[in-house]
Amino acid sequence: MDSLEQNPQEEHSKQDNTENNDSADYESNVNESAKPKILTPEEQARLASLKNMLDASNARYKQASKKRRPAFAAGLKVKVIQGEHIGKKGIVLDADYIDNRALISLPDQESPRWLNFRMLGHAD
Repeated sequence: MDSLEQNPQEEHSKQDNTENNDSADYESNVNESAKPKILTPEEQARLASLKNMLDASNARYKQASKKRRPAFAAGLKVKVIQGEHIGKKGIVLDADYIDNRALISLPDQESPRWLNFRMLGHAD
């Protein structure tokens, strides 16, 4: 036989061996990853520090989101934060960005009211 030609049975058995080796490698990787890695005290301290930094970042983001004025789109639930209707929640019906005001439907009012944007905040 020529060196370039191969026996088809040998080729098939090589593929079977490769597949068996791949599945064995996969199983050993799965078994290794299932075991929790034991962290050194330095690694545990670093992990705790990173978790605290992430929690602080999330808290800052949440606080900044509350302070930011909502985009006054129709159907948005808002809360009155200043003026005679303070503390009441309503729904934006329309917004006038030229005059910086929104038309709000308040539950205890018969007709909607125009309120300045600065008087409105997030409903939550």
